[in-house]
Amino acid sequence: MPKHKTLTVLERRIEETQASLMRAKARYDRLTQELQALHIEHDRVRAETIHRAFKKSGKSMDELMTFLGC
Repeated sequence: MPKHKTLTVLERRIEETQASLMRAKARYDRLTQELQALHIEHDRVRAETIHRAFKKSGKSMDELMTFLGC
């Protein structure tokens, strides 16, 4: 016959699982913030690279926009 769990055991397991879930959510939130910061830094570096290339090209803004098809 299967062993029945007591309420005390079940309540302890519920508390442990909730604590584990809270730690996982905190880790998820921290990694989400880190990923967002990395995306912002990536976009900044790309923008700087494009800006340097534009300045080096000697072209006007109108020429650039025509080239880009805007």
